[in-house]
Amino acid sequence: MAQINLVRIGTPYINDSGSFTLSSGYLSDYPYQESAATGPFNAAVDSFARTVAPLLPRGIRVNVVSPAPVVPPEKSGRGLVTAAQTAAGYIQSIEGIMNGEVIRMWGGLEDEPRR
Repeated sequence: MAQINLVRIGTPYINDSGSFTLSSGYLSDYPYQESAATGPFNAAVDSFARTVAPLLPRGIRVNVVSPAPVVPPEKSGRGLVTAAQTAAGYIQSIEGIMNGEVIRMWGGLEDEPRR
């Protein structure tokens, strides 16, 4: 709820055309047994941003960056991302014009069908 409250409480204070960038993760789309506690929260953040984005006043935007596990560059590969790749998603959200988008940084998983 902290990220949702950030947008709820922060909206009156953020500059016109300001941007909120929230964080979720790939577990909302790639659940497994041990992710039962975190996957639904990731999905809630994603859904919140998509739902609230068109309702925000004064040109305020909200997006989500959804990274896969972040690993050192030498360990990157399918289903993993580096810090630099993840940072690129945050920059895209902040500097771009999109609103209500979930920017998936999944190390190649985005092309696979959801389970």
